[in-house]
Amino acid sequence: MAVSEPAEAVALEGMKAQLVGHLGQQGQARAMVDKFGGEDRCLGRWLRATNYQVGAAVERFKTTMNWRAEHKVDHEMDADTYHRLRPHWPGKYCGYGHDGSPVQYFRAGNADPHLLLSTFTEDELRQFWVQWVEKGLKLQRAVLSQGKNPRGYLAVYDLKDIGKRQLDIKGIRFFKKMIGIAQYHYPENLTHAFVLNAPKIFAAPWAVIRQALSQTTRERVIVCTDTCPERLRAYMDDATMEAMLASIVASSM
Repeated sequence: MAVSEPAEAVALEGMKAQLVGHLGQQGQARAMVDKFGGEDRCLGRWLRATNYQVGAAVERFKTTMNWRAEHKVDHEMDADTYHRLRPHWPGKYCGYGHDGSPVQYFRAGNADPHLLLSTFTEDELRQFWVQWVEKGLKLQRAVLSQGKNPRGYLAVYDLKDIGKRQLDIKGIRFFKKMIGIAQYHYPENLTHAFVLNAPKIFAAPWAVIRQALSQTTRERVIVCTDTCPERLRAYMDDATMEAMLASIVASSM
């Protein structure tokens, strides 16, 4: 839903007025706003996600505020668990797009869903996933002082070499659940997503995953049967794209 700048400003001020008791003091709300890059950037995400319905945006903001407190999102996960899990995570951050959006790159062929789900608890995997998303917010904040204003992050899922091991139904369902968490508690945080080298067998898992996505998010997903370099160039330079595709996904976040 597109609205005029004056209407957006009115909605933003209305949301601030309803949250004044939370935003005017140091606490969970202030910490959350700071993590999302300041009041206007943060609250604007919830307004866009709710089609500028101020009451709905406020309630959803409060739900996420309470969720962050309940799950101690602002605390680091157990270091031992993190270091045991990290080598099995098939993703890394690979620079920035033209507008300052951090680039996430996932080498799906390196994933072993069965190993992850049998070795770690769902809570441990959720904590890791949340820290991964929080890292993206940190990278977005880092470029604000450079005059950049990223909408969110660029996600690139490379499906080269995927097979039955990666298409484990329990793994797909878990991934769908994590996508749901990101979409609800980190709204409007996706600039675009690219699915590269998609084989025909991807159709079935994609039908499951897309159920967790809003219509707006679905419209930002581009599925390609190759590496679609021309489309990627619209969002990142050649050096970033080449380094991303050549990267070994086993390094630190």
